[in-house]
Amino acid sequence: MNLLKESPGPLFTRQFYFIPYPNPKTTAEIGKVIYGEPAFETIDNSSGSRIRSLLFVYKLRRKDVTGFSTLREQLNKCLSKDSDLPNSHLRIAIHYFKNGERRFKAIPLTGSFNAIDPLMSYEAALEALVILEDDRDTSNKLSSRVSVILGEKVEEVRNFLKRVFWLRSKVAHGARTIEEIEHLIIRKPDREIRDEARNQSIPRGNYDKLFLTSYVFPGFLVNLREITRRTILFFCHKHLRACHREDIISELDK
Repeated sequence: MNLLKESPGPLFTRQFYFIPYPNPKTTAEIGKVIYGEPAFETIDNSSGSRIRSLLFVYKLRRKDVTGFSTLREQLNKCLSKDSDLPNSHLRIAIHYFKNGERRFKAIPLTGSFNAIDPLMSYEAALEALVILEDDRDTSNKLSSRVSVILGEKVEEVRNFLKRVFWLRSKVAHGARTIEEIEHLIIRKPDREIRDEARNQSIPRGNYDKLFLTSYVFPGFLVNLREITRRTILFFCHKHLRACHREDIISELDK
């Protein structure tokens, strides 16, 4: 379901109900609003002002139901152990995508890995798809190939993914504090990044709202999630057309 179509954050299914808090403040209260049902716009009786619900709406229309059935059939073929084509890249990418969904938090705790875990998982999913074992200059290849797949906002997507790779690299090598990485993901996702050690600069941009706007989940991660989702579907469609991964990447590099 999370792969089916764009949404401003991952979907969570919950089966309990609650009475919404009129003005949630604590983490526990906010969690009940986010993960419960139903909760929509409410009115604060003391002031008469409207309070925006923390839930977002994900509607399945008739064409979506058909699309879901088609997607499920496609994934069964793409992920089959008996596939005629090598499919490890798809199996690994979807594994990391699912891991990113599980780790996604609406309100990351300061100093935790709540914002970092999904970033690492989605980036790993993209690398599993578009980076070959003997590739060098991974940052440029990742950003270039994925921007071709998406086919829109090419320059912005390239800069966005260079930023993602830079953040992932700093985490992987322990080169920045958790708080600094989190700050660049959650609070300052659009600002320029200067890396004096490598003499690199990633320009400022509209990374928080590149494709989707989210009022619930961190926008930078929502857009990384959307890019990953589209890239996975692209490779699934190619796999069903009997296209080898190496040939796909060769076409992307032209």
